[in-house]
Amino acid sequence: MTTQDFTAALRIRHPSIDPDEITRRLGLPPLHCWRAGDPRTPPSGERTQSARTETYWVAVLPASPINVFETFAALYRTPLEAWPQSVRTALQSPEFLMWVPLLNMRRDRKFWKQFGEEGGSVEMLINVEQTEGFRLDLQPNLLAMLVDLRIGLSFSVEPAMEEAA
Repeated sequence: MTTQDFTAALRIRHPSIDPDEITRRLGLPPLHCWRAGDPRTPPSGERTQSARTETYWVAVLPASPINVFETFAALYRTPLEAWPQSVRTALQSPEFLMWVPLLNMRRDRKFWKQFGEEGGSVEMLINVEQTEGFRLDLQPNLLAMLVDLRIGLSFSVEPAMEEAA
């Protein structure tokens, strides 16, 4: 499977945390977010009397494989062209893309433990556009990291979109 067939996202809920704190801790921009207590805004755009009951934050991981390359190139001070093709291929794998936010969360384990104790939850959503077949190998160390960080895992497999004739 290639990254073009695969999308991963983190969905985070908490009774009261500021979504900006989640963004700062993960270093990822949210696709959508709101804070507990914010007014609800229906699709019509008009404000209502009701308020959000919890903080919600969701981000797609990462926006593009090239962002991962650039991050690693900067970290190791090695230009992208100098990386072997085998390493570049591994960095584009769906499993690797899932590791990036998990490693950030693991470094900040104390915060995420308290986050869970306060009633917060984190879920990794995996969306697969099924082409001819579906296979996603999740290695034991990745699964152990999800368990250690108390992150739920959800899969959605969608039929491939047919190209317009």
